[in-house]
Amino acid sequence: MKILYLFSICLLLAACNNASVLDMTVTANGIKNGTVILKQHNEIVLSHDIKNGEMKLKDRLEAPGYYSMSILNTDEPLGTKIAYDIYLENGDYNIQVNSAALEKYPEIASSSEIQKQLSAYYKLSDKMAYSMDREIDSLKKTLESKEVAALSSVKRAKLYEDTRKVQQKRRQLDLEILKTYTEKNPKSLIGAHIMAQQAYFEYPIAYHHIFEKFSPEVQTTDDGLKISNKLNAMLGVMPDAVAPDITGNTPEGKAFDKNMVKNKVTLVEFWRSSHQVSKLDHQKMLNGLIISDYDRKKFGILSVSLDTSATDWKSVIQQDKLNWLQVSDLKGDESPNVSNWNITKLPTYFLIDENWHIIKADIDLIEVDSEVHDYLKAHP
Repeated sequence: MKILYLFSICLLLAACNNASVLDMTVTANGIKNGTVILKQHNEIVLSHDIKNGEMKLKDRLEAPGYYSMSILNTDEPLGTKIAYDIYLENGDYNIQVNSAALEKYPEIASSSEIQKQLSAYYKLSDKMAYSMDREIDSLKKTLESKEVAALSSVKRAKLYEDTRKVQQKRRQLDLEILKTYTEKNPKSLIGAHIMAQQAYFEYPIAYHHIFEKFSPEVQTTDDGLKISNKLNAMLGVMPDAVAPDITGNTPEGKAFDKNMVKNKVTLVEFWRSSHQVSKLDHQKMLNGLIISDYDRKKFGILSVSLDTSATDWKSVIQQDKLNWLQVSDLKGDESPNVSNWNITKLPTYFLIDENWHIIKADIDLIEVDSEVHDYLKAHP
């Protein structure tokens, strides 16, 4: 009985020791010489050689987390390198890489629940997007060929445009893949991590619907909070949304109040006195953006400056004779107006109605007349 007891203790200690270290085997049949590279936050944390199709690693991880694992085949002329999104924690990992199709996510046997979820997601992604990914790879190789370099600029531009269209479809497919995965796995812990890597800013409404299905635990991760802040800012400037507040004072020192805006339609401009495009656009505004007299009477402009110098701001207003409502809090890029309105470039323009609702976000000046006319026709 005593011997059995001691044997049980030994087994328990062995199990604990295995769980306290990362014991990872990467098998890549067909790759005689290569390298496994682990990165976290874009920094290399480990590099280990593949010999005769296998790499073994036994080390202790200080903390679990997401890593990028790259497989580099050093026998290839250009060193073929493929990266995979993985989650590592102390324990056993057996990773089987498909050397004949490195672009496919590897088979990973692990006790890590988060890694199991990643494997399920990427298998779904391979299933739904594999053919399109190969199409994009083929298009990229074609663009890099000597034959394309010899084409006329018009024909090359057409090929680039065709490639961009396929890449956009691929980004839309990312949305569908994540939506499908989330519907099938509502309790998954990886949703925010995956979404953070995608172009969620291109389709904020659709991604917000997916984000709302994540658990509170996922929504409050670092990735979740960043996504939430970005999406909320973007949704706040979508058409029909209530426009964000504006902070600042007029050149005369009066605090801005929405009641200062009396027009049925107002163009809200974000600009800076040192920005040449903004100054050129001001000349267009002074010459008149609205063709119809009727429309012009119901239209106004509100310029919100992102200057930090009151002198520079007021000087340009005076020199260029800008005769419409001007506001600035003189905080530059640190202004809450920047984050509240999700300003990423200058100048940026919005159309808002008399009830402070957004009619159109990020509008081009050339579109203002037709948008204002159509809105006033529908809202006499």
